[in-house]
Amino acid sequence: MEKINQTIFDSLQLYSRTKGPAHPVIGVLEGCEVGEGVILKASEWDRKSKPDSYIGAHYRNDREGQTKKFTTRKLADGSGWAILRIQ
Repeated sequence: MEKINQTIFDSLQLYSRTKGPAHPVIGVLEGCEVGEGVILKASEWDRKSKPDSYIGAHYRNDREGQTKKFTTRKLADGSGWAILRIQ
């Protein structure tokens, strides 16, 4: 560990904390009105987290003042999820 000043800090090449592109389902949900939604097939979901966690985090963390809310339920046959905009 070494002590640095502002000049050295500014000259360092630092890891970018920018996020990658959002999952395509976010683009579809952006266009949904209250009472509309999508069925997301399990084969279309390529993330580690479940869609409800991902969607909740997207609207909670990335959108200050966001009023959109969704409910996500797993389909009984396990083939995917139903996502509905509720607010």
